[in-house]
Amino acid sequence: MRISEAFSRSFEDEFDTRLAEFLVEQKYLSNVEDLRSRRYVARSIIPHIKTLSDHFNRMNSDAPGLDGTAYWAESSNDANRRLAYFLAYAIPNAFKVASILHEISRLGFKNKGSIQSVIELGAGPAAGAAGVVLAHSRDLKITPALSLDPEFALVEQRKSVLELGSAFLQHLNPRASVRTFPRRIAFDQPWLPKAAPKFDLAIASFVLNESSVSPDTLASRTAEFVENHITENGLLLIVEPALREQSRRMLTLRQKWIERVELNGYAQRILLPCLGHQSCPALAKEEDWCHEDVSWWRPKYLRMIEELTGLDRKSLPFSYLVISKSALGAAQSFTSLEGAKTLHRLVSPAKSMGGSALEFFTCSSEDGKRRVRATKGTVQGRFMQRGDVLINAEVHGAPESSQLDQLSAIVPLIDPMTDAPVD
Repeated sequence: MRISEAFSRSFEDEFDTRLAEFLVEQKYLSNVEDLRSRRYVARSIIPHIKTLSDHFNRMNSDAPGLDGTAYWAESSNDANRRLAYFLAYAIPNAFKVASILHEISRLGFKNKGSIQSVIELGAGPAAGAAGVVLAHSRDLKITPALSLDPEFALVEQRKSVLELGSAFLQHLNPRASVRTFPRRIAFDQPWLPKAAPKFDLAIASFVLNESSVSPDTLASRTAEFVENHITENGLLLIVEPALREQSRRMLTLRQKWIERVELNGYAQRILLPCLGHQSCPALAKEEDWCHEDVSWWRPKYLRMIEELTGLDRKSLPFSYLVISKSALGAAQSFTSLEGAKTLHRLVSPAKSMGGSALEFFTCSSEDGKRRVRATKGTVQGRFMQRGDVLINAEVHGAPESSQLDQLSAIVPLIDPMTDAPVD
């Protein structure tokens, strides 16, 4: 996924200082130097990160009977457990959500209204909601814009974790109104009470993978939630792990959701990463799945954690869906895709095959998934990344060995700082 250089640096030195000051205010750190202290981090935080990592590894391997929320279970130091999760997982997850909002903006989302109300389901320490605030920080021109006085609703079963997330949101944006709802969501039931209001933006970030509810039931509840609790032209962001099993489960949810929406006649569309409602070609092969990847300049404290644990956060993989409460598809919802007859989205990096030859995989509603060969001249000399969109590409040949003959354009990266295209 392409993001601007300005945004990729959003979490550098200044962010470390702001974060440390916040954690001192909340009494998670004694002083701001703790976050820079290798000794303190190694003794007080790293053991909990290793426990969390082990839990997530077992959860992602589908260990039978494993409680997906057990990482909040009692430990020798509950505060340090929350701190470890917040630093090693919540902050990177916030960047993933922020990156999705940048992707929506760079494609030229037509809904120019501002985001007034946001809800995060299974919020934990509000990583998704924090991602919304951080995406709109540093005067980045993101569409849709965040209201000057946004309203956040956080739903999370663990009260202590919820309090941490609420405080962090208000630290990031003192003008924000934050309401907390300490309750467990039963994903096989309606996610919110019938009388609950509608929201401009909803986020389910790394929460559906913790549910044992079938994709069929989740699809039904997702469509119902969007219909009843999302404003017209509002959005639901679903973010999940990039691993094969979790990604394929989300793709199955997508397929079942399309069937449910069509059956009920709901005006809802998937906008990203898919550019249509075609059957997902990744589900045709057991070994296949679909995910995104974004690179960033990590905070200094996170680089220290990587050195001490062996974890790698240089790039952040994830799977995601963006659902709009609108009858308009991607080509009608994004200015950069207007008038296109065909849209092919890169679902892999472009690999050099020697000389001027390139190879990459694309996905489209017309052709499904294809392995495509092209020359650098055909792609206008552009360096292409996963997520780029080929406009009116003429592709021929078998799905496993296709050739790109010509295209109208490649959707460029728009730098939110300057509104100028960036190669």
